[in-house]
Amino acid sequence: MTEAGSGAARRPIMKDVAELAGVSRTTVSLVLNGRDAHIPEATRRRVEEAARELNFRPSVAAQQLRTRRSLMVGMIGDEIATGPFAGGLIAGAQSAARERGHALVVMNTGREGDVSADLGVLEDREVDALIFATVMTRSVRLDRKLQTSAVILLNCYDDHRRLPSVLPDDRKGGASATRLAIREGHRRIAWIGGKEGTRPAAERLEGHVDALAQSGIRPPAGMVRFGNWHADSGYEETRRVLALRKRPTALVCGNDRMALGAYDAVKEAGLRIPEDISVIGYDDQEEIVSYTRPPLTTVRIPYYEMGGLAAGRVLDGRQAGRVMLECTPVVRGSLGPPPAPC
Repeated sequence: MTEAGSGAARRPIMKDVAELAGVSRTTVSLVLNGRDAHIPEATRRRVEEAARELNFRPSVAAQQLRTRRSLMVGMIGDEIATGPFAGGLIAGAQSAARERGHALVVMNTGREGDVSADLGVLEDREVDALIFATVMTRSVRLDRKLQTSAVILLNCYDDHRRLPSVLPDDRKGGASATRLAIREGHRRIAWIGGKEGTRPAAERLEGHVDALAQSGIRPPAGMVRFGNWHADSGYEETRRVLALRKRPTALVCGNDRMALGAYDAVKEAGLRIPEDISVIGYDDQEEIVSYTRPPLTTVRIPYYEMGGLAAGRVLDGRQAGRVMLECTPVVRGSLGPPPAPC
């Protein structure tokens, strides 16, 4: 179909769908808006087939006018557009928003950015819901009075206002990582943790201690170290534990980047992974686990699922409380039994 004299394709409208399906515009509206409970199945199928054939898409502007909703979800946060795990958070939230007929608008503040201006931009556009996200799991404090009550925190928490949030269960994740080594028979397990004082480092270490205690293992002296989340500290701290009189038979690292540094230190010491020492990471960061040889055993943080759950809950009006998602072990070639005693 074309506009007269223009030669340009005209976007199909509801009247076109009704004519092709042989039904009224009211019937088309009821079917396409999911309010077709009393419409015969054959009629519903004709409408859906006509809409597909014409590549018909309902007018968002018309929906906005009718419902008085923007059909937009705002996501705002520090380094949310550039951090290594932001893609999963955004993709999950976008998928859940799309399923509910909404578009996701992402605003990036930078790690220490002032969110007030960006919040104002989203509120001026009257977004239907707001997701505040961080790349590093941490505490935030949103003192600014928000114009919407449909707010949820993603990968962060606000103990001051007790806002609803979606978080990874890092304590159980840390325990899962250590249990992998224990189940293989390891008893001398070193923990190369992330930056001391951060929530993920503390939670994962608590899980490590939980797993050792539940198996009756007393942590050997010098086997808990802290780094900076980067490969350089994984390398340095691994060198230190390998220099102990009784070195560990397994390393559990605070994240995959530190595990990458641990690989270098182990190989530099002339040891083999996993024959002489097993290495376990955390995050399941694709660009790292696909590079390591042997492939890195790790614990996956469900960033995609977290983003989807946050968007779904806030749009469905179920955002109350704090939800913790399970971090799941992913076993690959870097884990094996401890070496036989000499």
